[in-house]
Amino acid sequence: MEINTKDRELRNLRSENTRLRTHIRNIEENKQVDLAIKRQREQESNVYNHMAEIDLRNGLLAANKELENLRREYVNRLNHFKQDMNAKNAEIMDLHRTIANGRILIKNIESRLETATKDLDKKTREVF
Repeated sequence: MEINTKDRELRNLRSENTRLRTHIRNIEENKQVDLAIKRQREQESNVYNHMAEIDLRNGLLAANKELENLRREYVNRLNHFKQDMNAKNAEIMDLHRTIANGRILIKNIESRLETATKDLDKKTREVF
C-alpha cells in the first residue's frame, strides 16, 4: 500500500511538474508575444513619428518657399516704388528748372521793359 501511495504521489508530482512546466512555457510565450507587440508598437510609433517629421519638414519647406516668394514680391514692389520715386523726383527737378528759367525770363523781360520805358520817357521829353 505504501508503494501505491508513493506511486500516486510520484504521479501527482509528475503531473504537477508537467502542469508547472506548461504554465512556465505559457508565461514565456506570453512574454515573447508581449515583446513582439511592444516592438510592433515601437515600429508603428517610429513610422508615425517619421511621417510626422516628414509632414513637418514639408510644411516648413512650403513656408520657406512662400516666405521667399513674399520677399521677392516685396523687393520687386520696392524697386518699382524707387523707380517711381526717381521718376517723380526727376519731374520735380524739371519743374524747378522750368520755374527758375521762367523767373529768369520774367526778370529779363522786366529789365527790358524798364529799359524801354526809360527810353520812351527820354524820347518823350525830347519831343516836348
